[in-house]
Amino acid sequence: MNLTNENIGKTIQDVEDFFDHAHIAKRDIVKITLILEEALILYQGKFGENQEYEVRMKKYFGAPKVIIRIKAEPFNPLNENSDSIFTSDLMSKLLNYESAGTVYKYSGGVNEIETFSTKERKFPKIPGGKTSIALILAIISSCAINFLPDSFQYFIIHDLSKPLFHSLMGIIMAATYALIFTSVASGICVMDDVTTFSTLGLKIVKRFVILTVLLAIVSMVLCQMFFPVIEFNIGDNSAGGEIIALLLTIIPTNFIKPFLEGNILQIVVIATLLGICILMLGERVSTAKKIIHELKQIVFSMMNIVSKIIYLTIFLSIFNAIVANSLDEMLSTWSIVVANLLAMIIFCVLHLAYLAAGTGINVADFLRKISTVLTLALYTASGSITIPENFNVCKNKLHIDSKLCDIWIPLTHAMFVPSVITPLVVCAFYGAFSAGQTLSISQLLILLFLIIQLSMATPVIPGGVLASFTILLSQLNLPQESIGQLMIANIFIMNIQTCLAMLIRDVAFADFAHSQGKMP
Repeated sequence: MNLTNENIGKTIQDVEDFFDHAHIAKRDIVKITLILEEALILYQGKFGENQEYEVRMKKYFGAPKVIIRIKAEPFNPLNENSDSIFTSDLMSKLLNYESAGTVYKYSGGVNEIETFSTKERKFPKIPGGKTSIALILAIISSCAINFLPDSFQYFIIHDLSKPLFHSLMGIIMAATYALIFTSVASGICVMDDVTTFSTLGLKIVKRFVILTVLLAIVSMVLCQMFFPVIEFNIGDNSAGGEIIALLLTIIPTNFIKPFLEGNILQIVVIATLLGICILMLGERVSTAKKIIHELKQIVFSMMNIVSKIIYLTIFLSIFNAIVANSLDEMLSTWSIVVANLLAMIIFCVLHLAYLAAGTGINVADFLRKISTVLTLALYTASGSITIPENFNVCKNKLHIDSKLCDIWIPLTHAMFVPSVITPLVVCAFYGAFSAGQTLSISQLLILLFLIIQLSMATPVIPGGVLASFTILLSQLNLPQESIGQLMIANIFIMNIQTCLAMLIRDVAFADFAHSQGKMP
């Protein structure tokens, strides 16, 4: 190709992508691209835009290498040159970096610039990442504390660790309340107008609620086998009163109190009313709609800042759990892992069977088409990272209507999070079981209400479920000592659960699109 500005720009981008995929340090990639771009520009000035050049990008024994060849008279652009934008001192710094190098040679009438790096570095990945590191450090710290004097142990556990944990949880929960409000309001504002919301949006939200309830019920049935805590007291007349009281407490008495008290249900009601009113007023309040979306971005940025303390909070919760419980109690977390995974696997099987029976879709072919999304979810344990690939698969492989994809996929990530639903059910059952308490039928209904709200309010960050565990246990008047075991179990299940959650979402999407005639 010729030394045009367009070709040079494309070459530099290709080189950057090549070294980035080889996991070369970002600072080295910047230096490499700066040198090569300057060299090509100098060649362009020397030989003109019509001069042809060749680029080769290969790996030699795992080491990435880029070679640029220009057949012309000798010219070394890496030497100090009056036309270069780099001084000799700066060029020296660019050419001497940690794990890469750029050299020039002239042979057989060809100018050749060779840029290479050491063999790509593959760092061992720890399942659970920083959460697992927090677990390991908590175990080491809980063992090491036994060698300290009793008075110092008491200080660390009761005067430092526990108060610090509750203070950090306060910050996380405060940010979570803001996230709940903005997520619900902006999720409704995704609709273009009231007509779209009433015809399509309500159907989607109804589908989310039904699936959430069904998955929660399946999880409750399975949890009762592992943690039998349900009290079937049919003759208790107080159950109806508790349910009515719950319904009445959903209605806020003012717009400030729910945020001060952390009343999740009332916050969601306010956010829903706000979102619907913005849709009804349409273009007359276009600024308000923009403010809601911008506010959501601000809250997400705030959550990113707060997420920095998530791992410290996880460390403290696990540390407190280990020092407060026996080894047998800690080992009992295997039942939490099994209960979580079994519930979601059973629901996935039932959901796939329903899809095949109701739509005639070939399950094997469907799984093959969405396999890239499932693999990405399993590898990253992040539903958010899968969104671009999910768009691509739904539009181009499942051939679902593009406009429906633009509504469903963002809304489902905000309002339907299966990877949180089952852990919340297990949290309630295990929390009651470990405390020796029971759950009444009215409490189970309250649990369903809370799960519907918390599942879409849980921060989509590692360890974000910690805030939802705390809120759920406090709303059900259950002790929070079980949070440490729940977080330990979450480390071992989050990758698989994220994968299963994406499967549930895409199965639900295919079923809904087929019912609306939006999928062939």
